[in-house]
Amino acid sequence: MGVLESIGNQFCFDMLELSSDRICILDCEGKVHFSNKAFRDKFVIEEDQDAHFPLNGVFRVEDFSRFIQMLLQVKRSESSLHFIGIGKDETPVIVTVKRVPSTGMKGDWFYCLFRPEEQYQTPMVKVNQLLSLYDFQEDPSLTISTEHKAIPLIGEMAGATAAYWCPYDKKKEKFGFMPWKGDVPFGKEEEIFWFTLPVWREKGQKETVNHYDCFPCIRGNSLLELIPMEIRKSLAEGIDLYCMIVGDGEEPFGAVLISQKEFQTHQQILWNLCLSQLKSYIKTKREYHFFREQFYKYKFGINAIGVATWEWDIRSNSIIFSRKWAEIMGFQYEELSEQIEDWKDRWHPEEREENEKLLEAYLSGEIQSYSPIYRMQHRDGHWKWFMTRGHLVRDRLGNPITISGFHVDITESETMRAHFLQEKEKYLDIIEATRAGTWEWNIQTGENIYNERWAEIVGYTLKELEPITDDTWASLVHPDDLERSDEIVQSLFYREKEYYSMECRMRHKDGHWVWVLDKGKVVRWTEDGKPLQMFGTHIDITEAKLLEMEVKQREDNYRLLVESSYDIVYRLDKNGILLFISAAWEKVLGHSIKEALGQSFEPYVHKDDLHRIQKFFRHIEHTGKRMETADYRLLHKDGSYHWFTTNAVPILDEAGIVIGFTGIARDTTEVKKANLKILEQKDELERFFRVNLDFFCITDSRGVFLKVNDAWEKFLGFKVKHIRGQNALQFVHPEDLDLLKESISQMIEDKKEGSFTLRFRRADESYVMLEWKAQYIDNLIYAAARDVTEKKKLQENLYIEKELFRTTLLSVGDGVIATDETNKVLLMNTAAQEMTGWKMEEALGRPIDEIYKVIYEDYDAVHSSFSENRIYYRGGESNDRLLLAKDGRKLPVEENISPIKGSDQGITGIVTVFRDITPKIEKQKQTEYLSYHDVLTGLYNRRFAEDMLKRIDLNRNLPLSVMVMDLNGLKLTNDAFGHDLGDLLLMKSADIMKSHLREGDVLSRMGGDEFMVLMPKTSMKEAEDVKTKILKEADACEVGPVQISLAIGIATKTLKHQNIQEVVKVSDNNMYREKLKYGKIMKNKMIETILARIGEKFPKEKEHLYHVALIAKSIGEAMGMSKEAQERLFTAGKLHDIGKINVPKEILLKAGPLSYEEYEVVKKHAETSYQIIKSVEEYGYLAEDVLYHHERFDGKGYPEGLKGQEIPLHSRILNIADAFEAMTHERTYSKKRSLKEAAEELRAHAGTQFDPQIVEIFLGQVLKIEKH
Repeated sequence: MGVLESIGNQFCFDMLELSSDRICILDCEGKVHFSNKAFRDKFVIEEDQDAHFPLNGVFRVEDFSRFIQMLLQVKRSESSLHFIGIGKDETPVIVTVKRVPSTGMKGDWFYCLFRPEEQYQTPMVKVNQLLSLYDFQEDPSLTISTEHKAIPLIGEMAGATAAYWCPYDKKKEKFGFMPWKGDVPFGKEEEIFWFTLPVWREKGQKETVNHYDCFPCIRGNSLLELIPMEIRKSLAEGIDLYCMIVGDGEEPFGAVLISQKEFQTHQQILWNLCLSQLKSYIKTKREYHFFREQFYKYKFGINAIGVATWEWDIRSNSIIFSRKWAEIMGFQYEELSEQIEDWKDRWHPEEREENEKLLEAYLSGEIQSYSPIYRMQHRDGHWKWFMTRGHLVRDRLGNPITISGFHVDITESETMRAHFLQEKEKYLDIIEATRAGTWEWNIQTGENIYNERWAEIVGYTLKELEPITDDTWASLVHPDDLERSDEIVQSLFYREKEYYSMECRMRHKDGHWVWVLDKGKVVRWTEDGKPLQMFGTHIDITEAKLLEMEVKQREDNYRLLVESSYDIVYRLDKNGILLFISAAWEKVLGHSIKEALGQSFEPYVHKDDLHRIQKFFRHIEHTGKRMETADYRLLHKDGSYHWFTTNAVPILDEAGIVIGFTGIARDTTEVKKANLKILEQKDELERFFRVNLDFFCITDSRGVFLKVNDAWEKFLGFKVKHIRGQNALQFVHPEDLDLLKESISQMIEDKKEGSFTLRFRRADESYVMLEWKAQYIDNLIYAAARDVTEKKKLQENLYIEKELFRTTLLSVGDGVIATDETNKVLLMNTAAQEMTGWKMEEALGRPIDEIYKVIYEDYDAVHSSFSENRIYYRGGESNDRLLLAKDGRKLPVEENISPIKGSDQGITGIVTVFRDITPKIEKQKQTEYLSYHDVLTGLYNRRFAEDMLKRIDLNRNLPLSVMVMDLNGLKLTNDAFGHDLGDLLLMKSADIMKSHLREGDVLSRMGGDEFMVLMPKTSMKEAEDVKTKILKEADACEVGPVQISLAIGIATKTLKHQNIQEVVKVSDNNMYREKLKYGKIMKNKMIETILARIGEKFPKEKEHLYHVALIAKSIGEAMGMSKEAQERLFTAGKLHDIGKINVPKEILLKAGPLSYEEYEVVKKHAETSYQIIKSVEEYGYLAEDVLYHHERFDGKGYPEGLKGQEIPLHSRILNIADAFEAMTHERTYSKKRSLKEAAEELRAHAGTQFDPQIVEIFLGQVLKIEKH
């Protein structure tokens, strides 16, 4: 770099290095001292090689010699020359060489610029390429005759308004203007000019493309320091010509072509330069237009949306705003401050610190975007909300330069948002106050959102119902309401209505139905008109709905009563205007209800009765009480008058003032007429009525009583005068009303006598059953009734009794067949059908002997059970009595045959009851089997053996051997490993015994662990052989951890006079001698097996037993016990937890606290240990020592709750040794404690859990830990 440092400005060399032109600096021998990256890339030269790289690696040998000679010519002429040679890849190499001005260094130096080989193309080809590249239509008439037409042509192609030469005066150092086309567009010489160089860049290894870079070189009339020296020198030596192209509305755009004196010599280069200028110009022009277009779009867009832009120059700490910002903040544009601090002072105090932190984080790169929302103070003092966005620009070193951005005034939206939040809170309060459940439904996604109150209405919490979907609603709503709800919602979707409101039922969590008022509305639609979102509410209206239903029910009942009444129900206002009249108005008087409503009632009243009726209503108004009047007439539509009786009550308003009347008017015309006839026949009827005990009455066609006899008052309790005029319907039981109405209608229609039975109300509100006979004559009904209450009850009881008997027969488990007096089947229950194989419909009417066939197995004959002498037969159990079913099955049965007697004691039928006794027989067989067999082993039991011993004691069976066997250690096995293993041991032993017995031998389990074999015709030697085989297999067999051990004794009866019982005794004694001999060995071995299994099951337990033994022995020694007592303690310590063999591993090794049940299991190990040790004679004396080693000194221990000196001394010692060892070693249920901690624990529980004297002996004499 030495040559570079002496040549000139470092910036210039940086430009050369970054230039896409291939540039190098040579000495006069053609060696490269500097090359830029483009040069090195083209000729594949490493960066550290260019100091002495000769150009003969670029040219062919002959061309390199010519190039050296040209360097000498350049040195002499002091001008730039062009050299064209052929490279080693046989492609043209074009080089422009310029001598470096004197720099004070020795020797001569040269700039070399390697130009692209494409410059050999003709000017016309270049122009056409340019035209096609930029979509210009090639004009066939367009030609270039001389080189002087280049400038006008360039102007034409560029669409320029002016094209001219710019001569440079070296004395004045100014440019002149020589127009070739158009006028000079400016009068000043202070425009910006541009300088371009043709360059190329490598693309792959052989393909190259042209690329042109432009940079300013002259500004005004001052030459910049950045102009390359060769250009500056060329300008200073003579008048060179420069081409200037100017377009409409464009800034001057110039291009250095070449000096005038080289114009003729280097035409090719001139054309290439001209075309390169044109290309750069067109490209720049298009980019400029595109930029201006985008700029104005952006500017207009920003202004349209009310956005204010800003730019903060970080280096000068000044900020520039757009005019829109001044308008938003209430300033004149000229008043805007460029000081950033002035604007920070306008930030709201509550947000300034946070905003400054955010800005610092953005500048430091901690966050990637700057987009705060904050308040700024308007010129008039109020606060405005802004949303700000900023973009940071950094230099190539990463330092922040400027931040550009915009402000959007969101004051209105923030105000609206605050208002919205306030309104939202208000609406939420309202919703909460109304106790309404709200819901939102996204119809497109199916998402449902409910509030807590909605879930509360149906007895749930939202969490219990999640996830909430469309199915949640469908599962809760009543099925009858779901379809209706879907239809209503669909009507909203089709825009048939704006919103909906409906009442529906939803199932509560506890099962009852809740009434809700469901309201909803589509609040959002998609762009294509589909419903998107719905909002709605559910309000619990259960209480109101139930009240409404109750009121409606009452209204319906009242309306039904009014509409079905033969009386006219009416309502008048105070002036007598009819406001309501019932249907009876038309039925009775024939007038239209519609015409009468709104009219006065007076025109319908007979003129002679009108004054009395008016006075009647005035009196009610004055008294405010209910009143009744009779015998007034109302006009019928046919012109006649009907007689009426009416009662009425006043209607009061809230103030208690009478505003109208309501009442009932009853047509008494028929009563009037009937009374006349009754008067005529009065004497006759009165006599007849008085003497008859039945209920007599006369009614009109509607059932209104016109006449009744005294029996009504005597037997029903009603006053005769009260019954007259009343309708019979009022006294009939509600369930019998339809029957009465239908009977009256049928009687009137058929004009015949009618009969019916129904319940009639007595005066005391009870009901009697009356049987009626009635006749309709001359519009009157004559009826008589008789009390049949008791008769009806008797019939019902008889029917119930009959059904009860029938149901009982059909439901019993035994088979039942009933016949008539001819023995034909009348009834079969299900059990009888199943056993006989006959269905009820098949058997009905058939003789019973055909259905129920009984045979005796002995002689296989069918027996008739229904002869005269068997009607009273009560058969018992009999295995030879078989029922022959239809399908051929034979079932053992027991039967019972009984007659059915009538009231005269004659036989009217037979009932046969029978049952299948197959299960009973099977059970008897099973019982018999069990009485002679052992349940566990399947062998014969003691009962069978003793019986067999008597039967087998015969001379022909001599010699008769008796073998008695005992299973050693069975009790020990049960205590140590459980009865399941003990049972397996017995069964396996039995299998071994059976496998070696011969035909005729009888093996029995005599009970417990003892077996006996009776061996007829067997000598002592033969029995001994069998014994040997059994013992051999038993010794080789193990059941779990236990080896089978048998004690066997044998005795043989050889003489007739020998007592077999004595033989058994001898055999038994022989067995016991073997048991004493080998049983002890087996039990000792069993103890060792148990201890070994404990060690395998609980690895740390073996060490625990040994440590406890040592500690117990050391305590005994400290207490001065004998050697024998110490050894006893040692042995007891090793065996004290042997009962843990029965404690499940998961309980004993449990890390946490034991449950009550688990602790009870653990506590049993002391008793198990006792039972195991007690069963072994050698250790029996230790049993109680081990049994009580968990008793506490205060009596709260186990297993018996002994206290103090009641606990054996050895047990108290073992208690302390066991506890101390457990505390000082790791346990799953507790951590290991130090000696000091364990000692403190012992002392802390001395007198409660432990014997205090022994504790002090152990701590003081054994552990040497003194008491503080």
